[in-house]
Amino acid sequence: MSIGKRKTSGGGDFLPRFKIDGRTAAMSTEDRVQEDGNWTSKSQNIPYGKFRAIIDMANIERGYADFTGRKPDMAFFPLGEDIGEPPGKNHKEGLRVLLQMSTSLGGGVRELISTAIGVYNAFDKLHDDYEKGLVDHPGCLPIVECAGINEQKLGNGTSAAPIRRIVGWVPRPPELPVGGIPLPKAADTDEDEEEDHEMAEAIAARSARKKTPISRSGSNGGHDDMDTEIPF
Repeated sequence: MSIGKRKTSGGGDFLPRFKIDGRTAAMSTEDRVQEDGNWTSKSQNIPYGKFRAIIDMANIERGYADFTGRKPDMAFFPLGEDIGEPPGKNHKEGLRVLLQMSTSLGGGVRELISTAIGVYNAFDKLHDDYEKGLVDHPGCLPIVECAGINEQKLGNGTSAAPIRRIVGWVPRPPELPVGGIPLPKAADTDEDEEEDHEMAEAIAARSARKKTPISRSGSNGGHDDMDTEIPF
């Protein structure tokens, strides 16, 4: 049986970002805004005590990302699928997940893409807690806050990530699609209809898959704890 087509990034727009610095665990949001006719990135720091979001742990993905270009090149897969080998020499193993931010942080859905080992390990632990909580909260998603910072000494420096804790559970909000992470794109044309039909079938199949815990590859999981920035 085929493991499925690799989902590499293409053209089009991207979701607003939620970012975690792999060295300091500093959190921020990043938006593309137009000023004086030019597009630029605008960041806003998030204090640890202020972070609160619904995290779509049911659709977290593993795979690879390359941040060396003007835009990230990604190949991510649902948990349980074989992620294969890195598509290129600059691709590093990481994760991708959507967050529904609290109204105090502006609300809306944001995307986290990280190859930092500290961030990866933190979500690995959070996924364990999520699966345990599903026993009493079937079909729900966790509300997550931060309870400090975890630092890890590595051969090439220090990796850090916020310590996350589940503080509540809610039914899946409509902003977080059951089928997984959406990729915004330009308005459809007639030529896109066949592709959209195939995507709809793939989403339906993904929603029926059994989710499995995050697993690591190798001693360091192939992660680069210093690579969390997404340049534009």
